[in-house]
Amino acid sequence: MRNSWHTLALGSGGELYAWGAANHHQLGIPEAAEEKPPQLNAPRCVFLDQRVVHAAAGATMSACVTEGGAVYTWGEGLHGELGHGAATTSLPSPVAVARLWGLRVASVAVGAHHCVARLRNGQLMAWGDNRHGQLGLGAKLSGSGESLSVPTPIDLPGGKPCRLVVAGTTHTLALCAGAAFGAGRNAEGQLGIAEKGASTTRAAFVEARALKGVRFLAAAGGA
Repeated sequence: MRNSWHTLALGSGGELYAWGAANHHQLGIPEAAEEKPPQLNAPRCVFLDQRVVHAAAGATMSACVTEGGAVYTWGEGLHGELGHGAATTSLPSPVAVARLWGLRVASVAVGAHHCVARLRNGQLMAWGDNRHGQLGLGAKLSGSGESLSVPTPIDLPGGKPCRLVVAGTTHTLALCAGAAFGAGRNAEGQLGIAEKGASTTRAAFVEARALKGVRFLAAAGGA
């Protein structure tokens, strides 16, 4: 993960704060990139005209979800992680992702260069880097090395609705009622499927059977 040196914080009033590196516009504060060096050493409010309810940071970009269920992204996205189409690789300030408009998103998980949004009905939408199959789209892509520059629906096994989604650097974990599913890189066993090694990378979601029946409260994906 390169240049992942920035931080986001959400205030109780729905305001979003950002600080740290700004060399890729990942703070969503355009003037921060003009600083010498390009960084903010103290938190500053990111301008949005809506209350923010969720935020997440990637390697060179950031994303947030507003009270109305819209997703905004900003920063650098050379792998499509901004979600605005292949022609958009840099955004100095937050811009709403058109493909998700009106879908009422609840949260968004951000890996190094991929994003997964969870809708309020439990549907997942993924976009960005898929070199390790971390989007979990399986046969929807002709090869695991492809990336997607606009959000695309994910099908979890059994059509289960997702209650929580988290992302690591190159993998994704979707938690449902009594079941956990992982996709992406698994060389270090991070999918929890009782296998490890480069050959166990999964381009479609597979169940971590050791967690069957567990009632989940929270989860996190590491680098």
